[in-house]
Amino acid sequence: MRYKLVVLDLDGTIWDYPKTSSVLPEPITVQGDAVVAADGTRLLLRDGLRDFLKACAERGVLVSLASWNSPNFPVKMLSALGLMGYFAHPKLEPHPYKELMLKEILEDFNGEGVRISPEEVVFVDDRDVMVQRVKERFPSMTCLQFGVDVRSYSELEKIVCGRG
Repeated sequence: MRYKLVVLDLDGTIWDYPKTSSVLPEPITVQGDAVVAADGTRLLLRDGLRDFLKACAERGVLVSLASWNSPNFPVKMLSALGLMGYFAHPKLEPHPYKELMLKEILEDFNGEGVRISPEEVVFVDDRDVMVQRVKERFPSMTCLQFGVDVRSYSELEKIVCGRG
């Protein structure tokens, strides 16, 4: 199967931090693949994420985000880590309806002439309820629970890019 798009969740999927809507105290500093807040709280990227994003870019696989978050702080973290440029049409919205975010992402790509069908999309989230909700709305979409169906970004790279 040739996938054209991967849509990732943020909290618990891209990084280990559980809820980035709860703003970390500033100033923040970047230490490798971690963001450290003024109070010492660390937000750490999942192992292999950067390599996964690079592999997708090399293979022409688009990557987006669907996250139940207010956008300001997560965008600040992704930018600080040098990752924001990898994500096309990200949806960071203060509600849990990721199936609506995915619909909007597909519409955004369609609006710029990039046709992507649900069967050409992989959706990845760490929460089973989110995976199930998206699967119900898009039965032909590949929906994976991070930490259960796929345990690492190297595993996800094998699925999406056919290598790893």
